[in-house]
Amino acid sequence: MVTPELGSLTFVGSTGKYYSLSLYSSDVVGAAVTFSTYGTAAAGGQAFWNVPAEGVTLVDISIATGQTVTTAYSLNVNDVPTGNVVQLINVINTLAFRAFPKISIKGGSKFTMIQA
Repeated sequence: MVTPELGSLTFVGSTGKYYSLSLYSSDVVGAAVTFSTYGTAAAGGQAFWNVPAEGVTLVDISIATGQTVTTAYSLNVNDVPTGNVVQLINVINTLAFRAFPKISIKGGSKFTMIQA
């Protein structure tokens, strides 16, 4: 049984500006995570985020506890896997100390996450 969950991503731009995205993870292996910058992400949301021109660094991922199928996320830039795979166990929101990925992404890129 799949258990969709919500979460958030926090990026910091090269100017120091913070960008926060809501994310929706359907708990289906191979499916894209959807994002929203203006509210709560949902199943029919946008499956990518256009990185601002200044470029950003991903500094935090937090996903609600409860997924039963998805165990990791592949981080992709311009539809190409970056080699960075985030394990769900390290980013669930109930952890007192989550792993901070510190992954830099060039401005103008297309960022996606695929459930694994």
